[in-house]
Amino acid sequence: MFSILGIGVLLFFNKSVRAFSFEVEIEKPDACYKVSSIKENKVYLERKPNCVSSQVIVLDRIKLNAWYEVLEIYVDGRLWKKKPLMFSSKEVLK
Repeated sequence: MFSILGIGVLLFFNKSVRAFSFEVEIEKPDACYKVSSIKENKVYLERKPNCVSSQVIVLDRIKLNAWYEVLEIYVDGRLWKKKPLMFSSKEVLK
């Protein structure tokens, strides 16, 4: 009985820890770019096929599972920008 209870508490604890994420705003070169992947502090953007946009800089929100001091934004595999992150309690989501 105690081992089953312990496993239940452990599973609940692990699930609740993973439930927190951080939402941050990033810039994209234009509306034709989408987030293809996020690996630690690196955000990879790739161009959507057959897309035409007249916007110069577009803002987008992404979720991170951990907090980093600096995000690196890659466009088509090349480093485009580094974005320092400032922590705000409003950015912590459940």
